[in-house]
Amino acid sequence: EGLMRIVDLFLSLPGFVLALALAAALGRGERSVVIALSIVWWPSYARLVRGMVLGLKHRLHVESARALGAGPVRIVRSHILPFMWDQLNARVTQDLGYALVNVAGLSFIGLGAQPPTPEWGALLESGLQYVASGWWLTFFPGAAITVWTLGVAMLGDAIAGFSRSERDVRR
Repeated sequence: EGLMRIVDLFLSLPGFVLALALAAALGRGERSVVIALSIVWWPSYARLVRGMVLGLKHRLHVESARALGAGPVRIVRSHILPFMWDQLNARVTQDLGYALVNVAGLSFIGLGAQPPTPEWGALLESGLQYVASGWWLTFFPGAAITVWTLGVAMLGDAIAGFSRSERDVRR
């Protein structure tokens, strides 16, 4: 319960603002952005996994395994984790798009990758001063961000649909 209160504290703060503050405090660069986004995103995964485990631990197949003498590690590995993968896959693919947009945003304001490292947000920022004469300097990095985010979202939908159809076939 104490850990969930810490999770609630993190979830009560706006994610990008917290990532911005953490990245600024840690200094410029890719490492600070990765650390900041990891700190911002772990509470949502902790909440999701906790909710799934609480929902699954009273299902009949878990109770049956417990009655047959299976230990906690075996129950988690064999009877709880397999039922969590679909939701976790969907969440991870959704968050990949959000993470890319946040990394690009942090790089755009100067906290992410530093020149000469190519990064889409930094490329957007560097092309901003030439937008009237060289529109392509901002268009193509922005289009790349859009296409990547859309592609990852479609991949997540495809994975979720495939795993649903596989689960229906197994029944």
